[in-house]
Amino acid sequence: MPKRGVEIRVGALLIIAMVVLFLGYTWYSGYKFRHGGYHVTVLFSDVTGLQVGDDVRVAGVKKGKVRSITLEGKDVEVVLRLEQGVELYKDAGFAIMDVALISGTKYIAVMPGTSSVALDLDGRPRGKPSAAFAMNKIVDLSESVNKLVTVLRENLFTDEAVTSARETIENLNALTKNLTTVLDKSGRDLATGVNAFKSASIKLDSLLGSEEFTNTVARLDTLTRKMTSGEGSLAKLLNDPDAYDEMKGTLKAAKELLEDIKAHPRKYINLELF
Repeated sequence: MPKRGVEIRVGALLIIAMVVLFLGYTWYSGYKFRHGGYHVTVLFSDVTGLQVGDDVRVAGVKKGKVRSITLEGKDVEVVLRLEQGVELYKDAGFAIMDVALISGTKYIAVMPGTSSVALDLDGRPRGKPSAAFAMNKIVDLSESVNKLVTVLRENLFTDEAVTSARETIENLNALTKNLTTVLDKSGRDLATGVNAFKSASIKLDSLLGSEEFTNTVARLDTLTRKMTSGEGSLAKLLNDPDAYDEMKGTLKAAKELLEDIKAHPRKYINLELF
């Protein structure tokens, strides 16, 4: 019995020592982090595959763990626990990545940033979801595009629509040809008109520069000057009111005489037969 009692006491002591060691390690790890690290809260639109305890890698180096994952409305709040000495800046980036292509295990990739301003630890920067989430979005977009193409094919690319489009194109071609013909004819007519105007201008310029035209203008100028100054019979006739009235009276009397002769010819013509 004494021997068995000793064994029991030794086993109990070993168990107690292991529990104490485990508790001490756990406490020390928490103490070390509390006094040598900090938390960063990041918002994601999707965290598919991410779990508490997954690694946080800063520029590819393991520097922390995912501490908690909480749904916050339409977003997911992820709290990261980073080691002391990791410096993050205002333009730091956060993304969910795959450890391996088909492993399913995730980690948080952190890019420290290049800004000169430190990251606000009271804020909640937005991270990028995993590549799987992005691929799902691409698949959804592809399906939407396929549906749109189907609707367009069923409504726009019918036989009637194709025939109508073909007729419209033919009409446009005919209109273009007619317009080209009209513009070509108009261009020729315009060229003919320009040539005719140019020819008339040349002839007029030749006439104006001729000696005959110059002499004619000179004679008209002389005649006008004489009429204005009262020289000559015509000038006197035009400038003398009495002469004008006398000539007008004479013409009137001659007109009346001719009318009387027409009306009474015997009065003025006397024929005697022998």
